[in-house]
Amino acid sequence: MNPSVAYFRGDFSRPSERFVTAPLPYLNAWRPILVGWRGTPGAHGVPSERCVFYQDLPRSGPLYKLLWRLGYHPPAGVARLRRERVCLCHAHFGEDGAIALPLAQRLGIPLVVSFYGQEVTRLPTWRTGKPAWLHYWLTFGRLREQAVLALAYCRFLADRLVTLGWPAERIRVHYPGVAFPEAPLWHRRSRLVLAIGRLVEKKGFDTLLEATAVLANQGLEPRVAILGDGPLRKHLQALAVRRGLSRVVTFCGWVSPAELPAWYERAALLVAPSKRSGDGDMEGLPTVLVEAAANGIPLIGTSHAGIP
Repeated sequence: MNPSVAYFRGDFSRPSERFVTAPLPYLNAWRPILVGWRGTPGAHGVPSERCVFYQDLPRSGPLYKLLWRLGYHPPAGVARLRRERVCLCHAHFGEDGAIALPLAQRLGIPLVVSFYGQEVTRLPTWRTGKPAWLHYWLTFGRLREQAVLALAYCRFLADRLVTLGWPAERIRVHYPGVAFPEAPLWHRRSRLVLAIGRLVEKKGFDTLLEATAVLANQGLEPRVAILGDGPLRKHLQALAVRRGLSRVVTFCGWVSPAELPAWYERAALLVAPSKRSGDGDMEGLPTVLVEAAANGIPLIGTSHAGIP
């Protein structure tokens, strides 16, 4: 039997976890086990019998959810992982690494942490009232000392970790992996401009709308499709109306990974107008850029974080 690795992430039910779970069905040398507060068994290419979600265990009420965000792991979950003979814990995102550190210590196994963006760029000054983030902020020094390896999603994040005192010899740049199509999907006859991501400040979709308005005022009318959802949706829709872009910009909402190839096939180019938000939140390297490039689609991006 291949050695077992615990993939730790608090919430495996969120749409943004695509890049965390996508490689799991392709693992050959390791036997992955999903561990976190909640998720859908079997939904990420891992059999349900290898999913350990704490909310499904006995004594999983609101108090235990709060304690979990501060590094508590229920005995039933720890016992289950002992039976699975887990020999490595791989936490996704820094705040989850801080939560997983006590688990790795109780199991006596090494901890590897993947860093993707905001959990690095917002430190050391960002303040928050969210328990998991507060716990991460307070315990980052201990995580830095005791995790055996940091996997940075791009060189920009690796350099940022060094700035925060993480030893360079315990950092590796681990770029996102994507599945290549049999043939590129790009068709140069298309006029569709594609943008993908959560509708939050750092994605810079307001910049995209302003740029589209400039083109429209010059007599050009590219078709723009924005895939994703988030707290700024109403604000961005109102901006599109104010700029007279209702006919050329479509807000498509969340799109599943299975639906993305059809959008890539229709796209003339993909735009990533990312920027730093007011609270310090920044990108690492948007996975959609790598996926679009794999499909032969031309890319436009800002000089931001890992994009260059």
